[in-house]
Order: sequence, then C-alpha cells, then structure tokens
Amino acid sequence: VAALLVAVIALAVVDLVRFSRSRQTIAVNSGATKAAVSAAINAAGPLTSYDYKTTVAAKVTRVKPLVTAACAASYQKDLGVLSPTLDPLKSTETVDIMSGGVTTAGTGKVVVLVFGERTSQDSRLTTPRVEGVQISLTMVRQQGRWLVSAVVSAGSGGANATTC
Repeated sequence: VAALLVAVIALAVVDLVRFSRSRQTIAVNSGATKAAVSAAINAAGPLTSYDYKTTVAAKVTRVKPLVTAACAASYQKDLGVLSPTLDPLKSTETVDIMSGGVTTAGTGKVVVLVFGERTSQDSRLTTPRVEGVQISLTMVRQQGRWLVSAVVSAGSGGANATTC
C-alpha cells in the first residue's frame, strides 16, 4: 500500500511539473500567442468568405500572404471544385469576425478559435441568411510570421467545412 501511495504521489508531482511548464511556456510566449490570434482573426474572414464575382486566381492571391504554401494549394483546389457550383447561383458569403482566443499553444504552433457572423446570399434566397460561425485555425510560425495551416469552420446549422 505504501509503495502504491508513493507511486501515486510521484505521478501527481510529474503531472504538476508538466502542467506548470506548459503554463510557463504559454505565459512566456503570450506576445507570440497574441500575434497568432491577431493573424488568425485577420485571415479567417478572407479564407471563409466567397464572392462569385471574384476569380479563383484573385481569391488565391488575396489569401496567399496569410497561409502556408500547402494551405494555399489546397485552398485553390477546393475553390476549383466549388466555383462551378456556386458561381451559377451567384453565391456570396461574407464572414465578419467578432473575437477569438487560443485553444492550444505550443512551440511554433497555436490553434485559435474565432467567432463571427456569416451572411450568405444566392439566387435561391429572397433575403440574406445570417448565422453565427466558429472557425478553428491552426497557426504555424514560418519565416517570422504566423500563417494558417488548417481551417475548420462550423456554422450554427452544424455544417462543417475544412480548408487546407
């Protein structure tokens, strides 16, 4: 029983040390996490908005400075698939970001959850549809900047969309 108690106490101490170190890492890098949140907030709208009047090339050019090279390639591929369906419907979707915060942080990688409002319109709707949206953006530090490497968007209707 005494050996079991010692083992439990040792595990608790190890967990406490790990937790303390992870909190210190986030605290030490709070400036970095703030920069990652800011970059995520700035990127979320352009990445998740859509306008049938804008060419795929122009959309990709707009987001390229905000994302990793792999994410840009995936985004371009996704748009190539979606545009033939959305453009004839004259689809527009605008996402306005209200706020955001860090869900996880590590060395060179931060996951940010942002909240906003999505306004959608197409030729089938008589009035624009407005809904709340949550967007999870994985941010990675590359060449001194925070860039988006993955995006998962969830509307209030429960539909998820993944980019990158």
